[in-house]
Amino acid sequence: MRCVMEQIVQAFRVHKKYIEKRITLSVNRLTMMKKKNDCPEQILKGINEEIANLTTLKHKYTKLTEEEDSFWSHLETRVHNLVDLEEQTVPQPNKSEKMNSFFALKLDRTILDFMLRQGYFTTAKLFAQQKGILEFSDLPVFAEIRRIKTALEQDQNCVAAL
Repeated sequence: MRCVMEQIVQAFRVHKKYIEKRITLSVNRLTMMKKKNDCPEQILKGINEEIANLTTLKHKYTKLTEEEDSFWSHLETRVHNLVDLEEQTVPQPNKSEKMNSFFALKLDRTILDFMLRQGYFTTAKLFAQQKGILEFSDLPVFAEIRRIKTALEQDQNCVAAL
């Protein structure tokens, strides 16, 4: 869950960066147009350009929001799993069946994590899909780690990795 929360925080920082940068540029540009006392056609052209820029920002923000929604979905699934585990501590008639399913899920997650740490990314992805545990995997994190590692190995510097 910690990894998912870090992804959500990172997504929030990206949202904030895009919005602050674009809004600041738009405000500065509109302020400059006001100070220059341009002709109405120039002002209209500048306003239309800023509308286009803000529309582009809206599309970027929509993509980022969809990514963030998937992080929240993963987090919700993990929390639901923990709630199920907590409910198993209360005496229930089907307790052993629930415990078996919990431990089977835990084993699958451990195998998946091992595959990802060993670099078997494609196999791990197929395994997660087959077992239905994509919500419990940190595939995007390991994909990013793999990209950084490959860049470092190929270029021998950290610029390409970052």
